[in-house]
Amino acid sequence: SKKPVIITRGDAKNDGINRLYVGTGASELWEYEWNGSSWSRNLVNSYVFIGKMYEIDGLVVADGHNDGKKRIYLQIGGYSPFNVNISNALSFKKASETSFRNYGFHKISELTWDNFNQKWDEVVISSETNSETLFGGLFVESARNDGVNRIYSHLYKRDERYGHNIIEYTFDKTNNQWENKKFWYYYKFPLILKGTGIPDSTDE
Repeated sequence: SKKPVIITRGDAKNDGINRLYVGTGASELWEYEWNGSSWSRNLVNSYVFIGKMYEIDGLVVADGHNDGKKRIYLQIGGYSPFNVNISNALSFKKASETSFRNYGFHKISELTWDNFNQKWDEVVISSETNSETLFGGLFVESARNDGVNRIYSHLYKRDERYGHNIIEYTFDKTNNQWENKKFWYYYKFPLILKGTGIPDSTDE
């Protein structure tokens, strides 16, 4: 579906102009900019994995590297009975609704605006099969109250004993890569945290 499912705003191009970013049920990411009299629209990226089983369900503009530069962070989730690739498209279409519910897909990406080449550069922070994203379960904040922004994602991991997960991603400037730390939850409600959590955090 082309319907909008999530929206955010921010200066993702770091030029002093706030723009709207809209994710759709067809896994498209659109940018809207006000020109003084009307809205212009540009396609940022399209994440079409095969059909409508995938959609953007997390979207944030933030300084994830803690370098003063804003970037777009998005989370995509959906169902697939196979590892996602074009070669199994016909088999995918023939799969039953029950099969869709047996396997999932989860992806977090970072988009950085390249002003010189006028294009978006993408880095895939996390990509997993056999998991499901939970709508709205993505934010970038200093949850440890230490002035360091980190990415937090909520997903349901089907092949773990404790299905619900909170995952914290921290950008390591020295090694120029993302590191993650998982917090395990029971799949039964109410959710009960497994482990010690974040000892120095006052955000709850």
